[in-house]
Amino acid sequence: MLFGALQHQSLRVLFRRYRSKYMKITFKLYATLQNKLPAAAVNNAIEIDVASDITLHQVIDRFAVPHESAHLVLVNGKYFDHDGRDQAGVLKEGDVVAVWPPVAGG
Repeated sequence: MLFGALQHQSLRVLFRRYRSKYMKITFKLYATLQNKLPAAAVNNAIEIDVASDITLHQVIDRFAVPHESAHLVLVNGKYFDHDGRDQAGVLKEGDVVAVWPPVAGG
């Protein structure tokens, strides 16, 4: 019984450490970038675990999206310019990152 309680306590400590270093976010790709998402994506979105100090460019890189193709990048509806995408610590648990390519038309 004591071993089981210690094991349970150890798992809780490990989980807390994991959660302090990692978090879940939702990542969305639109238009011509949709095909970069894995098959498990639903409605252009996938929930992923990321390090708490990850930058937006690092998230985008995980899906092989060229930086020049990530024209419009929003976090919970807030725009991040190219320089802002290199700042660590801007993402929080539960954030939604949405990426659009350049759009042309006439």
